[in-house]
Amino acid sequence: MVRALALVAAIAAAAPAEADPFAGEAASASAASAAAPAFTRPMVIPPEPPLVPGPRVDPSVRIDPHVGVANDPFLSRAGIGLDLDLAGGVRVHAADAADTRAWLTRARAGVLLFHEPSFISLGIAGQLGPLASSSLGVELGYSEVVNGLTAQVGAFPLDSIGGTIVEGQLGWTVFAAEYQRRVSGQRDGDQAFFVVVHAPLGIIYQMLKPPPGVVRR
Repeated sequence: MVRALALVAAIAAAAPAEADPFAGEAASASAASAAAPAFTRPMVIPPEPPLVPGPRVDPSVRIDPHVGVANDPFLSRAGIGLDLDLAGGVRVHAADAADTRAWLTRARAGVLLFHEPSFISLGIAGQLGPLASSSLGVELGYSEVVNGLTAQVGAFPLDSIGGTIVEGQLGWTVFAAEYQRRVSGQRDGDQAFFVVVHAPLGIIYQMLKPPPGVVRR
């Protein structure tokens, strides 16, 4: 009996121990991860675009809500300024027996009232007139700078040969058709049509000035 027990113990001691399958798999995985090099791809974040500062506006400047943005073709200008207008023209038609010239020259200086796109001018005008005289009077003009429409009326009561001359004019940009007639004096009834070219220096000066709310750096 004692021999049989000793034989069983000897056989059990000589048999190899059974390996744990889970322990082997864990060891294999850790060995593989230790042997393989680590490859990592860094995340690349594109740089942000630089900030562009916008136009600075003086807080003390009152801006009309209809002004718009800085790239609008027409920003709102409004106010009162000096007006100067030069004009020259050639005759295209005259009444029979009318004493006329083939040309005219005129200059006007006065005041300019404007709220863009409308400009109204009122001033004293002197001309070497188409009705064969020199005269001095008053002119009232209107210009709309977006569409280019112009209109003008005038009266010249001081004339070198007596009487009063009236004028009416319609045009586009700097070109206009003008009608003049003498309504009193010895040569009452003289009349002529002219084509006129203007140089509206007062309006040009105001258009070249920066509108309110735009600050140049």
